[in-house]
Amino acid sequence: MSIILVITEKTNRFVKFHAWQGLFFHLALAAIGILNSLLGIVLGNISSLLSLVSTLFGLAIFLGGLGLSVFLMVKAYGNETLKLPLLGDIAEKQL
Repeated sequence: MSIILVITEKTNRFVKFHAWQGLFFHLALAAIGILNSLLGIVLGNISSLLSLVSTLFGLAIFLGGLGLSVFLMVKAYGNETLKLPLLGDIAEKQL
């Protein structure tokens, strides 16, 4: 959804900011997920227990990302701007 708004929205800075921030947030989550998967493969070759730790870390990242996504959507729906520490600054530069 974010990518569609990034491409189509031309005038509303509020919508554009949240679209860019959402896009960067989900790209960051995807990158963390890929790195965690690679780490899980390496750790799985060392020990099953380490693979389990990586799996649990991935689950925590997924649930945390889902929770933060919902929280950010609720804030945006309420016309509030919540800027994420690093990604919000990058999103503002895209406006």
